[in-house]
This record gives sequence, C-alpha cells and structure tokens, in this order.
Amino acid sequence: MIDQVIVPEFDQLALESIFPTPGRNEPCHCNSGAKYKKCCSSKDEEAWRIVVRKTREADAVGAALPKSIYPQYDLET
Repeated sequence: MIDQVIVPEFDQLALESIFPTPGRNEPCHCNSGAKYKKCCSSKDEEAWRIVVRKTREADAVGAALPKSIYPQYDLET
C-alpha cells in the first residue's frame, strides 16, 4: 500500500511575505537578543531543506503512481 502524501505547491515570494526572514545582522526573531546569523539562521535553513526534500519526494511518489488506477495524480496534465 502506498501512503498518500499531499504537499501543497508553495511560492517562495508568498511565503517570504508571510514569514519574513530577518537579515543576517538583524536581531533574531526568537527574541534571544542575538544576531540572526548566530542564532536561528541554520535552523531555518535546515527547515527549508526539509520542505524542498519532502516536496521532491512527493513529486516522485506521484510520478510513480500508475495513471490508469490514479488518474488524479497524473502530473503531465
């Protein structure tokens, strides 16, 4: 049985407007008082890598589904 994975399409600019990333030398958004580059930048970058990886995995699963059985996952249309 194939687990159904649904990952919505995301627009980098739209996400950036909703969740703005502070500049490297600005105070961190977690209110620690440290600069962003020394505090949460590595955690935020890792979170984005996970989102991109999961999106690619979901695309691969959708591409591997037989189109005759799962026409709703036909990525070519």
